[in-house]
Amino acid sequence: MKERLYSLQSLRGIAALLVLLHHTTLNASQNLGYKYLGGVFRFGNLGVDLFFILSGFLMFSIHSSDIGQKKKFLPFIKKRFVRVYPIYWFVTLIIIPLFFLFPSFGEGYERNISVIIKSLLLIPQGHDPILGVGWSLVYEVYFYLLFALMIILGKRVSNVILFLWVAISVVLMTFPAKGYLFNFLFNPIIFEFLMGCLAAFILTKVRFKHPLLIFSLGVVLLLTSVWFLYSNSQVLDREGLSRVLLYGVPSLFILLGMVSMDTQGKIKNLKILTYLGDASYSIYLVHTLVLSLTSKVFMRLSVYETLSLPVATTLCVLISVLAGFIFHSLFERPLLNFSRSKLIINRGGSLNQ
Repeated sequence: MKERLYSLQSLRGIAALLVLLHHTTLNASQNLGYKYLGGVFRFGNLGVDLFFILSGFLMFSIHSSDIGQKKKFLPFIKKRFVRVYPIYWFVTLIIIPLFFLFPSFGEGYERNISVIIKSLLLIPQGHDPILGVGWSLVYEVYFYLLFALMIILGKRVSNVILFLWVAISVVLMTFPAKGYLFNFLFNPIIFEFLMGCLAAFILTKVRFKHPLLIFSLGVVLLLTSVWFLYSNSQVLDREGLSRVLLYGVPSLFILLGMVSMDTQGKIKNLKILTYLGDASYSIYLVHTLVLSLTSKVFMRLSVYETLSLPVATTLCVLISVLAGFIFHSLFERPLLNFSRSKLIINRGGSLNQ
């Protein structure tokens, strides 16, 4: 498999953009009483499912050979820590003072010291972290810890544990357990990470002759899911089996098709999508704050009335993307390089990491 896959970067960028459009749609509906682009991107939260599957794909592609090699445990933890936490802390620490300066801002729990600590460490709790989008990072860290456990225990023991975990998760779909932590540990949303691992495994064994058909199938399934939900005015729960089936499965086929085309040299490097993918984490972390501030400024300055709701809202989207680009260049990339150098982490051997 190629060391750098343009398809992965493109999918990352598209996923971040979908989540941004999702929050833009919610913001326009709640604050302006307006359905941005007809409200179709109310389902843009499927970008998170795509992120989860991509994460599983990358972890298996890069680290499957580490399973059972205990000496690989610490380097793995260091790499994951550096990729997730420093820039997440940076953004969260910018936001925390706002809840003390403006007590009406937020839900109230943001000033609780235990909530702050759990939010910074991405520990599961009964509500979102202080940085709302961090809810998905809590699952991301959980998956990394599960993978780290596999590195220590080896394939045989890990397969037994994985089987038991899947069995308990399936049982809990029928007989839900009480308590947030238990439901978190066995939430079906983790299946999406496993689906990503499965995709990486399949591509080590199979060379698809018609990858475009697989990609097209994924797109058709995804559009069908969105059409069904849109037509019936339904919104999926943030976590759960329905989301895995309606968003995760189509995303799996899209990933399989795109990576297959990429490895066969059928995908070109579109620089804008590549850079969008590079900056996707920054866009994901800062877009809700930028979107909220931009929207408030636009309302105060009557920009929505001057430019019209569709134009002004689209401008909010572009400003949020631009802010993500700037944040990536000025803060994320330097902080990532600094953290790697301090922990003596070699970046080599990764797929777009």
